[in-house]
Amino acid sequence: MAAIQDVMSSFETNIKIGIMSEGCSLQGVIIRTIENQEFEISELINSPKLILRYSLTGCESCIINELELLETDNRISKDNLYVLITGGNSRMLKIFDEQNHSFQILRCENIPIPFDEVGKLYAFVLDSSLVIKDFYIPNNNAPRLSRSYYDAVFNKYFK
Repeated sequence: MAAIQDVMSSFETNIKIGIMSEGCSLQGVIIRTIENQEFEISELINSPKLILRYSLTGCESCIINELELLETDNRISKDNLYVLITGGNSRMLKIFDEQNHSFQILRCENIPIPFDEVGKLYAFVLDSSLVIKDFYIPNNNAPRLSRSYYDAVFNKYFK
């Protein structure tokens, strides 16, 4: 029963936060590589990309579960997936990068949406318009919802 309530709460949060975040612009957002090379996100995004936003001080199993789902499914290519990391220090970032080297890991300290301050894992699609689309908050207790989200994203943007 508690798991069902958790999933329902997650679903409600997804709807509320998704509506608030949909359409937010990331124009001017600065990204850094693991090697600390800095550039604007507009230089990186020229076609639709799935973005996973993760705080190094957040739930490690949450990001690992989502990356495993994506790696197992393998329909969304590594070229169309970025993990934007915030928090932690350079050592933590390097360790995370080494453990997940098949994904493109970048550092981004600030995404201008209210939910970013919460520090929880979330996903969205970004294209050359740099406007957030199809916002989603994964829930460890509901991997089926994540699969459905990634199926929908694949069919809409990468098929």
